[in-house]
Amino acid sequence: MENIFVEGLKENDINKLLAVPKSDLHNHSTNGCRREWLAQHLHVNIPEPPQHLEGLEGMQTWFRSSIKPFCNGL
Repeated sequence: MENIFVEGLKENDINKLLAVPKSDLHNHSTNGCRREWLAQHLHVNIPEPPQHLEGLEGMQTWFRSSIKPFCNGL
C-alpha cells in the first residue's frame, strides 16, 4: 500500500492511524458535511447559503440560523 496512513484508513486500523506523526483526524460535524446530505438524513429543508457569506462570521451566522436549530445537540 502507499503508506501507513492510507493503510490505516483502508483497514479502519486506529493503531496505524495513531502511528502517523502529526496526523489530525477530525470532522467538524454538521459543518463538515454537505447541506443536501444533512437535510436528507434529518428530514428537513435546509436553505442554500447566500452567494457571499461575508467571511467566517457570515458563514457562522448562516449556520446558526439555518442548520444549528435542527441539530442543537451536535
